[in-house]
Amino acid sequence: MSFVDGRLERSEGAGIVRDQQGIAFIPATRRPDGTWRKAQRVKAGYVPEEDQKRYEARGARNKQLAGVPGLSSRPAAAPVKPKVVATETMTKGQKKNLKKSQQRQKKRVEKTTAEITQQYKYLADEGAPMEDITERLASTSVQESRRPAAEEAAKGEASKNGSEQDDVSKRIKNIRKKLRQIDDLQVKIDGGMEPDQMQLDKIAKRATFQEELESLESWVTS
Repeated sequence: MSFVDGRLERSEGAGIVRDQQGIAFIPATRRPDGTWRKAQRVKAGYVPEEDQKRYEARGARNKQLAGVPGLSSRPAAAPVKPKVVATETMTKGQKKNLKKSQQRQKKRVEKTTAEITQQYKYLADEGAPMEDITERLASTSVQESRRPAAEEAAKGEASKNGSEQDDVSKRIKNIRKKLRQIDDLQVKIDGGMEPDQMQLDKIAKRATFQEELESLESWVTS
């Protein structure tokens, strides 16, 4: 028997959830494809076979085992517990994987607990019919699945805008550098240096670069 919270306990076999007032039900569960198995009400006092504790007298067991080759009437040895690997002997990667596994398991338990608690609230606190519980859960899960998609879309748009802003800033920086080079070249020419054709072409582009710079700076400040 495992406890869901202070009010509820859940059987290990059939997974029946019970409270102290006699409410008992098998909670709806989510299939791998996202659909839901329906919740089921359980009659008060009903204990399915998988949840019944079986007791068998030693004499009866010995009688069953008598004459069976290879079987002993002695009690079975206690099962060997799996060896626990000390984290001190783990590599960094193994520790990281173990931590991730534990976090995933914790999230699964928390999610299952939240779903069961919500179903109990629908049933006990709000008096919802059993057949409505699964529909409510399905509707809630659809809304939750849409919310992250919308958030991701918003993040993507913001990222796109940020990337565009970065590109413009880089272009402005590049144009300013070209203008400084052109101005330095013009000073040298004014000082008597004979420019070649490539240098003259570069100087001729100054007006175009200046116009582009003013346009980009206007876009950034708008």
